[in-house]
Amino acid sequence: MSDYKLFAPDSYWALTPEKKKEICNGAGPRGFGLVVPDTMYGLNMKDVYDIHDYLFSEEYIPRGGWSHEEFLKANRITLNNAYRKIRAKTKWKWLRYLRERRARLYDLAVSSPIGRLIYWAGKN
Repeated sequence: MSDYKLFAPDSYWALTPEKKKEICNGAGPRGFGLVVPDTMYGLNMKDVYDIHDYLFSEEYIPRGGWSHEEFLKANRITLNNAYRKIRAKTKWKWLRYLRERRARLYDLAVSSPIGRLIYWAGKN
């Protein structure tokens, strides 16, 4: 298994631990950890989904403006990061298949009409 690097804007990496905790909460809406776990068959993916939270946050978005393109970009970055981590941290092909399938399901959820509603909530 190889090492990996997640993609995120430099401003994400510069967040203080306190600010990161305020903005980021892993997979799913805040408070839904039991419904939408941060793990995929034993692999902790919280760092991947923390970056996604940041890309949806007011700390990041106002620089480029709220747009459908930013929404799509955040979701592409997240799926790419999920695949990077899964491929780097998964030894067995059958387990990689299951984890990548779960990552695609998460991507479908955030790209769905409900995901768009969550993205646009309070931004219009």
